[in-house]
Parts: sequence; C-alpha cells; structure tokens
Amino acid sequence: MINEKKNEESQKMVEKVNTIEVEKIETKESASTPQILNATVVFRNPEESVVKEYQESVDITKIRTISSPISEKIQIKEVIQDENDIFIDEEGVKIISRRLNKDLGQYTVIEIQVGEYDKEIARRIIATSYLGHLESKGRKLSDLYYEIKKVVREYYKVNNLADIDNSSIKTSYYILKELTYKKVTPLFFDNLIEDINGVEDNFITVYYAGKISSKSNVDFSGDYITNIKLSKEEIDEIIRLFVEKGNDSITKQIRVKSVTLPTADRARFTAIYPYETGGNMAFSIRKQVYNLLSPNILINNKTATPDELAFIYWIMDHVETGKIAIIGLPAAGKTTFLKTISLFIPATARVFSIETTPEIYLTQKSWTRQINVTDINQQISLVNASLMFRPDFMIVGELKLDKSLADSLFSVMASGERTLFTFHATSPEQFISKFQARSLEISKDRLANLSYILFVTLDPVTHIR
Repeated sequence: MINEKKNEESQKMVEKVNTIEVEKIETKESASTPQILNATVVFRNPEESVVKEYQESVDITKIRTISSPISEKIQIKEVIQDENDIFIDEEGVKIISRRLNKDLGQYTVIEIQVGEYDKEIARRIIATSYLGHLESKGRKLSDLYYEIKKVVREYYKVNNLADIDNSSIKTSYYILKELTYKKVTPLFFDNLIEDINGVEDNFITVYYAGKISSKSNVDFSGDYITNIKLSKEEIDEIIRLFVEKGNDSITKQIRVKSVTLPTADRARFTAIYPYETGGNMAFSIRKQVYNLLSPNILINNKTATPDELAFIYWIMDHVETGKIAIIGLPAAGKTTFLKTISLFIPATARVFSIETTPEIYLTQKSWTRQINVTDINQQISLVNASLMFRPDFMIVGELKLDKSLADSLFSVMASGERTLFTFHATSPEQFISKFQARSLEISKDRLANLSYILFVTLDPVTHIR
C-alpha cells in the first residue's frame, strides 16, 4: 500500500526492488498523465510463500513510492471489475451507474451530483401541493421519476427558474429519493440486485445475482458491500418509512416487522427494531430478480451437469415422479435453480404458484399466480384451493415450518399433482428429520409421496452455486 510515512527500513527495501511484472495497465484518456487505475499491488516472498494484496490507484510514475516490508519483487495485476449504467434519463443524462469490484467485493453506486440549488427547489416543490396527485403504488420507480419530472419542469416554467446544467433532472431525482426510499433508492434500479441488507452505522450490503459480465467472461454474482452508509438516525427513519409504505406501523412491543413495498417490484421488507430492548436496528429487502439463467449457464458454471438436467427434465415430465423439493442454505440458489428448471414445464401446462415474495416468473399461458401471501392460513387455503384449478404443476416459493401447511402440500402430492417447492435445510438428511420432527410430524408413508430432493449448495472455496 502507498505509505506516506515510510520508515527508513521500508525505504531501503524499496531500493532493493529490481523487478516489476505488469499483466495489464488501464490508463486515463490523457496520454500525458498515464496512470494505473484500480490496480492491485501484490507483494510476494517466494521463500515464505507469503502473499499480501493492497488496492490503490497508483501513479505509474511514482511506482517506487510503494513499500513492501516482505518482498523484493512487486507484481501489479488488473482488478476484476465491471461498470454499467443503471438508469439514464430519456434525454441521455446519466443518473445512476454502478461499479463492481469482484476482488474486493465492492459495489459502488455512482449518482448524478445534486447541488444545493437543486435541493432547495426540490424542497419547495415537495412543500407545495404540486405532487399531491402522484401515487407510487404499483408504479415502477422509473415511471414515477418521469411523472415527477413533468411536475418539476412545469414548476420551473411557471416560476421562471433557470434550468442550467440539467437542474430540473437533478431536482426530479432528488424528489424521487425523498418520496420513495431515500439513500436506498438507487439500489432498487438495479434489477440484478436480489437482496439489500442494512445495519445501523454500517455500509449497506447487497447480493448481486448477475452472472456473466457483458464486458468479460467473469462471474460477478455474490455478496458485495456498497458505498452507502446508514447512521442510526437514518436507518431508524428508513425502517419507519418503509413500514409506513407497507401500510403498517412500528410499535414498542413488536421487534420484527415484515411488509410488502408498494412499488411495482413488490419487494419484501423485513425490519428488526429493538426499540427499548437493545441491539442493532437492521433491515433486509428481498427484491424480484428478472434474470433467468438458462440450463446452458448452469452447465457452464458447473452448477449441474447435462446428465443431471436431462434427468430432472425426465422426472418433471412424469406425473408419478414430478414431486420435487429443492433444498439448501439461504442464498444457496434454490429459487434460481427452481426458475431454471421451470423452463422444462410445457408451454401449455396449467401452473398454480404461491409466493411470499414475487421471485418466480413463468411463461406458461395458463399460469395462476398468488403473491405476497404471508399469512399461513391464507397459504393453507390456497394450497387446498389449487386442486380446484386442476393444475399440472403446483409451485410453492418457500415452504414454511408449519404443520398444517406441510400437511396440505403433501396432500396435494398424494393426489398426484406434480409439485415443486423450496425449503431451508443443510442436507437431505436434515430435510427429512425436520419433517419427521414433532413440529411437523409428517409420517414416512406421506414423505414417500415426495419423488426427489435436489440439494443446491455453494462451493466452499469459490462460493459459486
């Protein structure tokens, strides 16, 4: 790492450096100031096999200022990263971009810079009744932005305000954030973010479900830490705001609250709010991800072999073997795998699905979908009612640990309906033991109605599904 306060010993070590290996260097557009951008400096001691990596933007002309306490050899390699625009205004103004750094696990949000002039106008517009007719329920954030933009442009015109340097666009975006999800808003624009998690006085983390970069053949899926930090006051405001938007409220007696957000993605928001009992405030948002991994991608990622997928296709095609549980730990890829094998369902099949969070998207024309069903009694009623629709396939997004619900689902399987569902378990053995435990008490005879258990896991080293 660049160290401005080098001691004499490290300076002597720098003088011993005699080899610099460069795999690739990115430079700025200006040829007069070539620089290494986002480079990882790797110090290696061949005798001790010690490796240390440091992230810096290093000026190539000052490479000798890099100090290493352990090595006489310095290697510079390119950081694996990807940058894309997320939201661009119809006039071509870039509003939100993101930069992924796979090596460091960083997700950097880059937003259009909103000045004090733009914010002041935004506050005036919010304080008036100009925005009273706008409704966020069921709307995409991008659509809501353009509605706000119309109001802002009209306000600028009526009040003879100068629209300099895209001021009205900046004002519109600032208002959108204030009316919706504050500092979390830009993360909702990225359709490849699956989970958003926040803890007070910490940076927000996300799970990015995008697989292969459009610029390189690199798998970018995984957990990342963002550059958005929430203070205790900010996370308190956001939790209250989100719960209110879900038509609910926080009380001193309730530590955990779960609501569905009103915008079009129908994301599920869960908050832990230790009002008086101590502990950190935290929230988790589960978004709908619109990317669908084809069987070929699963094969390329070595998630499944061609023979395994062919076998799954065969068992789904037969009524007597089409009762399948997809199990694994949280974020192991159960729902992703379910969405992929749903491509094996014939286009003319009748499908009935129940989800607490809308994550499954099917192309079958005869698809009856029930979403945001969080009440267990409602889920049980829907599972039982599904038989009236005579579905070819029954899909339950996630089976909860509830005896009545499990009984209903296994009754559907016993009737001969092909059934797909996901369940949290660390192994097939634990899955079976959970169902035979006193809390569920599913007998071996009833468990025999289940045809196959598909176990999805993460590679312990690469963390690839």
